[in-house]
Amino acid sequence: MDKINSPIPIRQRDANFLPLLWLWASGNVLLASFLVGSYYAFDLGVAGTIWISITANAFAYIICALSCQKSARYGLDEVVALRPTFGMKGASIGGIIIFLITCGWVGILSSMTGSASTMIMSDHLGVAGFSGDYGVYALLIGIVIPLLLIAIKPSVGFKLFSVTAPIMILFTLYMLWRILTTNRVELDGIEQGATLFGASLAIELCFAYAIAWLPYLGAWSRFATSERSAYWASFLGLAVVGTLFAIVGGLATLITGELDPVVWSTQLGLGISSLMIVILGTITSVALLVYSASSAIVSITRNISFRMACLIVAVPSSVLVFSTSLQELFDFIMLFVGLIVGTYWAVAMCDYFLVRHQHIDVTACYDENGPYRYRSGWHPQAFVAMAAGCVVWLFLGGWMSGASWISFTLGETLFSYLTASLPAMLVSAGAYWLLARHQQARVLQASRT
Repeated sequence: MDKINSPIPIRQRDANFLPLLWLWASGNVLLASFLVGSYYAFDLGVAGTIWISITANAFAYIICALSCQKSARYGLDEVVALRPTFGMKGASIGGIIIFLITCGWVGILSSMTGSASTMIMSDHLGVAGFSGDYGVYALLIGIVIPLLLIAIKPSVGFKLFSVTAPIMILFTLYMLWRILTTNRVELDGIEQGATLFGASLAIELCFAYAIAWLPYLGAWSRFATSERSAYWASFLGLAVVGTLFAIVGGLATLITGELDPVVWSTQLGLGISSLMIVILGTITSVALLVYSASSAIVSITRNISFRMACLIVAVPSSVLVFSTSLQELFDFIMLFVGLIVGTYWAVAMCDYFLVRHQHIDVTACYDENGPYRYRSGWHPQAFVAMAAGCVVWLFLGGWMSGASWISFTLGETLFSYLTASLPAMLVSAGAYWLLARHQQARVLQASRT
């Protein structure tokens, strides 16, 4: 077994609550996290933005915290931990999902970093622009530095997160204080109220943005000294920061009318704070994501070194920095998360908690001919259950894609009451539980005869 993917015995783990807390807090300290609140602020007003940001994020991150328990208990990387559910080969689909979504996120974060750094360095620090400055900032801060940190020694990440996370949170609290104290009149004058449809869209966005963390939890939670510390660190680190950033982004957008965090931070005189978040947040978040994706690649291939896997993630991510619009890429990732990520990991969580009752065979996770081989390495029931959830998501949320062939009037109407991602996950989990129960009944009956 490759060392990067071998199970980590509990006696060899050294990440207790605080290092894990700063790790997940750092992961959510992003300009993209501001965008979540900005997207629904106009529809909800001040009170609605604050209320939905708190409640929707809290609920969504509870699910994320539960998902990390398997790796925290058994010390398994995320892809390896998926093998009992999807099969030795079927778990590779999870690894591919992690790789694809990581390329998208790194592309988004690097792109935002390039644009923000160029604007803020010029407007606030007086640094003259130069030819190719966007690309230099985007690639250097968004890809090169994080890649070097992770490739040299992944454990450096914990030390880095423990230093940068408190600093970035303080900057964000300062931004919130400035917004509330210097723009009180503007906030009081904003009309309150929200439509049911607008609230549902806000909940869906918060939920999808939160569960996008599901693929990354295992790679880092396997270093946890206990399941308890892994749970509360992931929940508090992600939820508190995610909520804070959504509220700050939403209120700033209501005051300025701008969605872009760089633009509204400049208008509100918060450019320096924004620049610090851009630099530190991008480095730490990309390092976290690249490590998880690289571990997934090693799990799938088993003959590629960890550092080579880092390069495999970095190359397509670099291309995305220059080849697509930030808005389109962000929207696509949110749709991808609801349709694919949510349903895939819902099946895995159901299998672990409700079917296996948190017991898996660690040795079998590495045995090609063991009990997790199923049918030639694939577990059909798991993918059938996932497909059932995908159908539900397409019916309820397909209209968000803009494609007429998956846009249903009744589905859009029901979306106002149900949203899309959570029902799809529940259907996938429920379908898998029913299929597992049916299979268990058949096995029991066969054993009696």
